Amino acid sequence: MDSEHDVLKAVVNDGAFGPVTFVSSKLNNEVDLGTQFASVISFAVLVVNNGSSDLEIHVVLKRKHVSNETKDLFNSDVAFQNEVIMYTKILPLLQAERLNLFPKLFYPNHIDGTFFNENLLIFENLQHCGYIVTKEKIFIDYEHIKIALMKLAQFHGQSYLSKRRHKDLFFEIANKLVETKFTLERTSEDLNMFLQCLLRGIKPLIEQDKEVDILNKVFNKLQNIAEVAESLVKPEEPFSVICHGDFCRNNMFFMYDNDQPKDIKFFDLQNSLYSSPAIDISFFLYMNTTAEMRNKYWDDFLNIYWESLTDTVPNLEFTSAQFMEHFAKRAIYGYFPTSFFLPMSMEPDYLLDIEEFSKLQVEEKHKRMVNCAGVEGTKAVSDIVEHLLNKNYLHKFLEL
Repeated sequence: MDSEHDVLKAVVNDGAFGPVTFVSSKLNNEVDLGTQFASVISFAVLVVNNGSSDLEIHVVLKRKHVSNETKDLFNSDVAFQNEVIMYTKILPLLQAERLNLFPKLFYPNHIDGTFFNENLLIFENLQHCGYIVTKEKIFIDYEHIKIALMKLAQFHGQSYLSKRRHKDLFFEIANKLVETKFTLERTSEDLNMFLQCLLRGIKPLIEQDKEVDILNKVFNKLQNIAEVAESLVKPEEPFSVICHGDFCRNNMFFMYDNDQPKDIKFFDLQNSLYSSPAIDISFFLYMNTTAEMRNKYWDDFLNIYWESLTDTVPNLEFTSAQFMEHFAKRAIYGYFPTSFFLPMSMEPDYLLDIEEFSKLQVEEKHKRMVNCAGVEGTKAVSDIVEHLLNKNYLHKFLEL
């Protein structure tokens, strides 16, 4: 692997930062990495000269993991391609710059230069601009959730507006995105590991004799996990939008005023896809809220999203009731990645380094995942299943 210094020098020489020359670079190890699993992240300060003076540019370098096992686990090749498509094709089409929601992508801003590294992405460092990750590592409070949902609705709204402006071009580009998480192309071992994570939250409720008939039907339907996931992410008009695809606290930066979030930025678009907005909403709310907060504010959260969406897009093609029905059938999707990542986030040291984890034998991987965070981890995912049950989302899922 090339050093960061050599990579940045080559990228500057290829014109990614404009008409400047490379002076120097150094790693910045004081920046908070946050919680990241799918990529290797580093920060650097780049010094360039524009012909009259030296300029500092603070950047984030995002690389694929080294081992093939880890790259396969996160579908890294497809994921990196998705992110490039999002930045170079889709965000401009959506006129997303008006939202000021995403960091700038410096490299690759094209793929036909003299230097091209398919294992590397370079972004502006938003933390240098006053944005930081939350102090909370998993569950965030009402105000953080509110601003995130409002901005998510604005982002989703750009898809509806774009479809009105240039429908054919929109679908041509949107269809270039590839679903990365629960695809039929994954190995049976990976799919079975994901399945065991899903069942971890269902089994305790069956043992407690809670709506056993419904849970058994869900249990049985999930045995074909790839096909089920495919049906959940399959676009349905007129609801579908360009989704972030991995919309959670890990992939957000906030700016604060007196400890209250006043602005937000989204990053990490490698899992983006054209799908139901329920994909983003359900994952975010199940991954980053406590059971108590869901029970108290769930309907408020959905209304916050809906009101921001209707403010963004006049004369939507569907009503609130139609949207909520559409959401209800797909809300279980949020449980899919949450059942995997929430226990990992509750006890991040348990799984060892992600590169080491990916190289374990299949049985050991499964054992670690279903035991990660212990009793508390099981309760956390089981609470989500119970919420899905209480909101009749599992009943609606069975109709899909």
